This record gives sequence, structure tokens and C-alpha cells, in this order.
Amino acid sequence: MIRETDLLYFQNWFEMYVRQFCTGIEKIDSALCLKVKHTKNVVIEILDIANALNLDAEQCYCAQIVAIFHDIGRFEQYIRYGTYSDQKSEDHATIGLNVITRTGVLGRLAHYEQELIKNVVTHHNRASLPRTDDQNFLFFLKLLRDADKIDILRVVTEHYAGYNSNDAINIGLPDSPEISATIADCIMNGRLADVNDMRTLNDFKLLQVGWVYDINFPRTYQIFKQRKYLETLSDVLPQTGTVIQTIASAQRFLSKKVSEEINVHE
Repeated sequence: MIRETDLLYFQNWFEMYVRQFCTGIEKIDSALCLKVKHTKNVVIEILDIANALNLDAEQCYCAQIVAIFHDIGRFEQYIRYGTYSDQKSEDHATIGLNVITRTGVLGRLAHYEQELIKNVVTHHNRASLPRTDDQNFLFFLKLLRDADKIDILRVVTEHYAGYNSNDAINIGLPDSPEISATIADCIMNGRLADVNDMRTLNDFKLLQVGWVYDINFPRTYQIFKQRKYLETLSDVLPQTGTVIQTIASAQRFLSKKVSEEINVHE
């Protein structure tokens, strides 16, 4: 059974763990601070979704713990490679699993709980959900993926808008006007786009529009709409016919999902 004392322990462990990576070099430390803030925000977002689902206390503790550990591999990744791009370095979820295993930080929990958290961390950044009969694992994985996307969109939209900007957010794609027809086609047809099809920064922005098709809970759809993430991404994309049609497709989908939830509760 996961208790509040476990959550507090892991919160303190996280603070101590990330402190060792401080270098006194502004560029490095500011990049690492991005991930510290992101982790703490994902903890807040996942608890918001959990509360909307009326989860019990133990489930809420578990949700927050997977959020604490989901990006624990980012710190070693940036120190080793100087980038947060998994394609240019190493899968940060795999690094994170190695950190969790090497440190034995989850040792105070029961075996199933340890494996649950490690499996969620391992799969949180995959292109799609794994096939599994473990519905509990799948539930917490969906919770984390939703909360993670919510805060990643906060980070990137602030960056695109020119405030809270940081070079570490850039993934090395050229900032040119081209748009991948493959990515646009995927999103217009209600599918996630493949990161391997990205050629420009605009492709990356458009790919993030498609995340609306990869969220799972009513509260997440509400947040997407309330925070105007699709509109914000649209504002930083060239207003070509393709982009306008693509954004409109995503917005129709989002509006439908929000309306469905409203109708259920009427």
C-alpha cells in the first residue's frame, strides 16, 4: 500500500537527486531547471486529473509518484549529451529506468508497486500505448501521458511566444516555412504524426497539434480547450491553407470530445 509518507519521501529524494547536477554554469543549470519545473508541474496536473476522476488517496499518491519519476532520466541525459533530443542522444525513459534501478529508490514499496512505476516510466514517451492485460498499469500510464502533454504544451507555447524561452527546448530543426504534407495528412485524418517525418520546426509544432488525438480523460480535453493550446500553436504556424485545415480538424475533434462530456453530465 502506498502512503502519504512514501510520496513525501520521494519528493524529498527528487530534490536531493537533482541538486547534484547543478554546475554553476547558467546555460546548463537553466536547462536542468526546465525539467525540475516541468516535473513539479506534471505532479500538479496529474493530481488535477486524478481528482476529477475521484480517485482514492492511494491512487492519487501513486499518480504523483509516477509523475515525480517520469523524467528522472532527463538530468543525466542533458549532462551527458547537452540535449533533450532522444533522437540525438539516448531514450530518456531508458536512462530513467536505469537511474531508478541503480539507486534502489523504490525499495520501500511492494514489488508490484515498484514494477508498476518502472513500467509507467519506461513507456510514458512511446509513440503508442502498449498491448497489455494489466489495466492498472495502463490506467496510470494514460494518466501520466495526459499530464505530461499538458505541461509540455505549456513549456513549448511559452517558448514559441518568446517568454520563458530556453535554447534547450530547441531540437535542432530548421525554422523554415515548409510543412510536411505527411504530418498534415495524419492530423487531418485524426491520427498521430510520426516524429521521423519531421523536417522543420513547423513540423514539430504541427505534430504537437496532433497530440489532441492521444489524450484519454475528460479533464484533459477540458484543459486543452480552456488553455487554448490549439489556438496558440496555430498562431505560431504559417497560415497556409493546409495549416488552417489541419488546425480546424483538430479543433472539431476537441470540441466534439468536450461536448460529449458536457452531454453526459446533463
